[in-house]
Amino acid sequence: MNESGYSFIETILAMGILMLLCSSLLPITYTMKTNLMNKKMEMIAAETAYEGLKLFQAVQQTEGTRIIEQVEYQWVFNGEEICVRFHNILSSHAKNVFPLQEMSMNNEKGYTLLEAMFQLIVFVLISHLFVLIMLWYAEMTSTMQTDEQSKWELFVYDLNKGLKDILTFSVRDDHKRITFQTTESVHYIDCYRNTIREQVNGGHVPMLNGINKCQFTYSGNMLTVAVEMPSGMQKERTFYVPIIEK
Repeated sequence: MNESGYSFIETILAMGILMLLCSSLLPITYTMKTNLMNKKMEMIAAETAYEGLKLFQAVQQTEGTRIIEQVEYQWVFNGEEICVRFHNILSSHAKNVFPLQEMSMNNEKGYTLLEAMFQLIVFVLISHLFVLIMLWYAEMTSTMQTDEQSKWELFVYDLNKGLKDILTFSVRDDHKRITFQTTESVHYIDCYRNTIREQVNGGHVPMLNGINKCQFTYSGNMLTVAVEMPSGMQKERTFYVPIIEK
């Protein structure tokens, strides 16, 4: 406080206004992120329904479960339609609460408690602002990763659409190329540098660009594709490969 007697009040007012502005932006970004996540889960649920239909047509399987990005998708086919249920399976978090210890504050001058309250208010405001900034940074980082997620989901859609009417299927020993023959043509999809590409008419068409590494694994008619994005994000998806019996 200076001789005019209003510096501390001005500081508190400025901090309050800044905190109010930051607090008003947080709900907007949270709503946007929630809507994007809901749309993404609905898209994966539709993909799960498609995978379930392939399994029913191939081996008459009427129900199944997939876990993608810590979300469990359960599908059931009743003969007429496929119903997909999904819910988050993240582990719960516990918070320990300790009882407050009794405290006593005395000062011969009689104003220590008032000073402590002022300091506490300033500390709470600064802490609140710091938390808001960290949350905002986390939201922005998540938004930046949306581009990688979109490219991955488009790749999953394209690959899933091509896995039909297959006569033969194989994976190269280094797990970097898959080869499969359909009733129409032979397909070669491989990992080359930072790209997953498909060989078409002597040339190559990129299916997924900008990756650090990728790997194909095939076992029991199930193909698993695992990739690592430049941001370090790990992606993995499993597809059912319907082999036509000769």
